[in-house]
Amino acid sequence: GANGITSMLASEMGMALFLNIHGPDTDAYDRCVGYPEPIVQDAVVFDAEGRELGVGEVGYLAVHTPTVTLGYWGDQDLTQKSIRKGYWLTGDIGYKDAKGRFYHYDRVTDVISTRSGPVYSLTLEEEIFKTCRFVIDCAVVGSVDPVDPQEFEPIAVLRLLDSVTTSAEELLTRINKALRAAGKHELAAVVLSNGELEIPLGVTGKVLKREVRTQFANLLIDPSMKGAEIAHARSERLMILQAAQAIAAGPGTGAGAAAAAESNGHAGRNGARKAAV
Repeated sequence: GANGITSMLASEMGMALFLNIHGPDTDAYDRCVGYPEPIVQDAVVFDAEGRELGVGEVGYLAVHTPTVTLGYWGDQDLTQKSIRKGYWLTGDIGYKDAKGRFYHYDRVTDVISTRSGPVYSLTLEEEIFKTCRFVIDCAVVGSVDPVDPQEFEPIAVLRLLDSVTTSAEELLTRINKALRAAGKHELAAVVLSNGELEIPLGVTGKVLKREVRTQFANLLIDPSMKGAEIAHARSERLMILQAAQAIAAGPGTGAGAAAAAESNGHAGRNGARKAAV
């Protein structure tokens, strides 16, 4: 059978750092980037305090190589933060297995901090592409959590083939079903780009996630964005927000009464489910 190659590169080192060759008998998938290349003198995983982690522990990937940049132009602070005990932090999150193979979960800047722990955006994007083959561009980013503004919830901004007419609501239901089946964190919302709202791309065609993060940071706490089709998950956190809005509006108002009734109905269904469990 044919072989396939997965590698992980870093411009700061000017070369590929890890290599994984897939063959008919390969068992190392699940975002495995393989073993360090021969030129890499050592590769480790650190925690936030700079302690080296063991097998299966997720942390910051770091390498020691003879080729490494002298630093970031005009940013000595970032350069210093990228060096740990003589190793260069690649800016990636991952782990290594018992065979010494390394796995890549996400870029450090793209990890979403939620109330239930870190969510790795790349793993969600992979599920979306597998589930919805008509998605051209996809960016999963964090939006401020209505329940805890210090945390975030993942949302997905998608661009579809022009011939596809699937609604944001249908996509959100389909994607979250697939994420549940894969044991991954569900999305709080889906945004469909259109003529008025385009996903920002760099000169190479790569999605600029930092701009997407900025653009949709407050989507869940201020869902009044214009120029896009948006679907919100009917989840606990949004129901809590609706209930708070209903109380503020007062029980005598139509919008307040409707939101309160919907929230109470949701709580009742949850109670039934919990009792059944």
